[in-house]
Amino acid sequence: MKPVLACLRLASTTIGLVYLAVACHSRAAAAGSAGASSLSSYGVQPQPDSITTLIASLQRVGGHFDPPTPVNFAEFVGDHSDFHRFEAFGESAAFRLADCIDNTLPTSTIYRGKPVALGYMCYTALKHLIYYEPPDDEVTGPNEWKGFLKEPDGNQSAARQAKAAWLSVIQAKVYHFLF
Repeated sequence: MKPVLACLRLASTTIGLVYLAVACHSRAAAAGSAGASSLSSYGVQPQPDSITTLIASLQRVGGHFDPPTPVNFAEFVGDHSDFHRFEAFGESAAFRLADCIDNTLPTSTIYRGKPVALGYMCYTALKHLIYYEPPDDEVTGPNEWKGFLKEPDGNQSAARQAKAAWLSVIQAKVYHFLF
């Protein structure tokens, strides 16, 4: 029995060493191809934080938006799971999504045959994360709250106003989480 155990230990150690060598070689190759300028002072490539990664993933959600109706805003048709991934980050995600609302990078999501801006995808993710009910005097009329975007038409002025409105709501903590 002892020779079998010794053989298994040797095989286990050999497999572990081979795995370690392959892993180290892969990391060295990746670091070499990344270039020295992207390495930290410790020789490690910095990783983007998770919220940044999730926001970038909104560029690849796909799907499309149906046009607004007289009673509804534009409706996303597709997989909503990417929007719900922000829930784990709470207020930090809400702030970062609101800050992204005016981002003009194109995405794979379509509205009326054109790519939707990343900012509108951030707005959509934000609306899946938090809710704000404006006071009655801000629902319609001259004081209408500017945080709602009715459709993903790329109106930059409306996007900047929505960004400012949502950031002030988040900073004042007058919103509610939807989860």
